[in-house]
Amino acid sequence: MPENFTKPFELRNISRIDRKLVGRSKADHAWQVRFKRKNKPMSNWFEDRKYGDKEKALEAAKIYRDAMEIQFGGFFEGGHTTELNVNKNNLVGVWRRVRMVNYKSGPKEFPVWVATWSVGHGKHKVKAFSVSKYGEDEAQRLAIEARNNRTKSYSEKVNLIGNHIAYHPPKNGQVKIWRYMDFTKFVSILQHKGLFFSRIDKLGDSFEGSFSKVNKLLRPLLNKHRSLNSSKCGEIVKELRKWIMASCWHINDQESAAMWNLYAKTNEAICIQSTYEKLKKLCPSPVKIGIIQYVDYEKDWIIENDPILPFLHKRKSFEHEQEVRAIYNLSGLNSFSDPLPTDTPMESGVWFKIDLKELIDRVYIAPQASDWFYRLVLEESKIHGYSFPVKKSSLEEEPFF
Repeated sequence: MPENFTKPFELRNISRIDRKLVGRSKADHAWQVRFKRKNKPMSNWFEDRKYGDKEKALEAAKIYRDAMEIQFGGFFEGGHTTELNVNKNNLVGVWRRVRMVNYKSGPKEFPVWVATWSVGHGKHKVKAFSVSKYGEDEAQRLAIEARNNRTKSYSEKVNLIGNHIAYHPPKNGQVKIWRYMDFTKFVSILQHKGLFFSRIDKLGDSFEGSFSKVNKLLRPLLNKHRSLNSSKCGEIVKELRKWIMASCWHINDQESAAMWNLYAKTNEAICIQSTYEKLKKLCPSPVKIGIIQYVDYEKDWIIENDPILPFLHKRKSFEHEQEVRAIYNLSGLNSFSDPLPTDTPMESGVWFKIDLKELIDRVYIAPQASDWFYRLVLEESKIHGYSFPVKKSSLEEEPFF
C-alpha cells in the first residue's frame, strides 16, 4: 500500500525527505510541502537544521501549507480536494485495510474500505465499509462516494476562502446585536438620527488592519507563486486605516457584563439593542457588514487578496468582544491594483442617517444606574421624537437564595 493512503490528514501535502545538496557531505533531514497549480509543481523545503529540530521544522511546514491553502484556495489541483473515481490507482483519502478481532476461538479478519475527509481546523473524520457486507467492489465504491460527498463541502469552504469572502454573516440573521456607550454618545445618535462610523485608526487598537507575523515570514515564499507585490499590500492597508469607517457591535443573545465594564465604565451609560438583519437592512448600500474573524497573529495567515480583509480580523485576545462590524470603504479602493485616494480623509468619521425607530428594539441602562438616570434616558428620547422601550439592565436584579 502506498504511504499516502494512510497518511494522517494533518500531514496532507507534506512529506519527510532526506535532501542531499551539492557541496554538502551529508543529506539534510527536511519536510517538503508540495502542491500543483495549473499543472505546475509548487514546493518548498523546511530543514531540521534551519528550524532547530524535526518538530519545529514540521510546525513551520504546516503553517506554510495552511497559508498556501488559504491564499490560493480551491485553485490548487490535486491534494485533498481531488475528486476520486474507481478507475484511479492513487486513491488519496481512501484505502483498504483489514481489521482484526480476537474471539475465544481465535482472531478473525474483517476487510473494509475506509474513507477519510476534512472537517476543517486540521481535523478529519473516518467511515468504513465492510467487504463482507457489500462485496469488494461495492465497498470500495461506497468509500469513494462518501469521501467525495463529504469532501465537497470542505472544498467549497476552501474555494470561498480562496476567493476572499470578506463579510461572514452569522448563522442566524435574527441574532441580537448590542452597542454599549456612554450617555453623551447616545444623545449624539438621537441628535444626528443615525449612526456614527469611526475611522479605523481612531478606534484605539494599533493592530487594526495589520497583517500577522506569519504574513511577514511567509510572504517571500508565497511571492514565488503570485504576481502581487506583497510589500505593496502592507503599505496600502496601512494608508487605508484613514479611509475605512466602522460601526462596531457586540453579537450575543443576552447582555454582557464584560462589555458593560469595557465600554460603559460609569453607571450613567446605556446600550442599544437591535438585530443583525435590521442593521444590514437599514444601513446604506455602500456599507457592508460581517463578523470579525479572530486569529492567532503568531501562527495564522491573513489572506492578501482583498484590502478590506485585514479590517475584518482581530487578535484572539479580543475574542470576548464577539464583534460584528459595519464597514464603509470611503477610499473607493476595491483591490490592491487600484490607486489610493489623493483627497484629505475625514477627520474622525462619518454619520449616516438611519431609521432609529426601526433599528433600535430596546435601550438598556447600566447596572446600578439611578432612577433619575432612567427617567433622563426616557425624557431625552422623547425630546428627539423617540419612544424606545427603556429597561434597566437585568444584571442589576436581586439574586434569589
